[in-house]
Amino acid sequence: LAAWVWQRRRKIQPQGTRVEEMAATGKKPFTLWVALAMIGTGILLVALLLDSNWNIGRLSTADIQRIVGEQKDAKFHILQYQNGLKELWITLPKDGRLSKFIAPADDSTLSLLAEKGIACPRYVQGRDFEIFGWPGRLLVLLCVFILAVGTVILRKRLRRRERKSFVRAAGV
Repeated sequence: LAAWVWQRRRKIQPQGTRVEEMAATGKKPFTLWVALAMIGTGILLVALLLDSNWNIGRLSTADIQRIVGEQKDAKFHILQYQNGLKELWITLPKDGRLSKFIAPADDSTLSLLAEKGIACPRYVQGRDFEIFGWPGRLLVLLCVFILAVGTVILRKRLRRRERKSFVRAAGV
């Protein structure tokens, strides 16, 4: 498919154009693709950073028991990791925002939740969250790398264009 598109592109080009014009128009699509890749990567980076859960509080078992007794609108989830560790993920609405907490999911806490009749879905690592595993954690670094390389490419092209326009203006 790519070869067919390339052949059709070459047939559409006007004959007898100057080499300089062809070189100038050949750089515009590349610059456009670099800019589009940077925009897409920037959007992905923002989404990854918003979903990183960097501002999570840690609670003790006593705090969980207090929250279960007092907070009626709290949501509880069990996160089960591949190494067997279980954590209780708690989401509390507070002042119009959601506060997130993690606590150990020990037997006393789970029995208290069952006793109160609170539904507590279980999410398994690799199936329900962190689907990409450790490569998924490297996506942020990949996004930063792509943005840095794209910035360098666009700055070089901008400087080259400024030099050419300066030379043309001085030569005329």
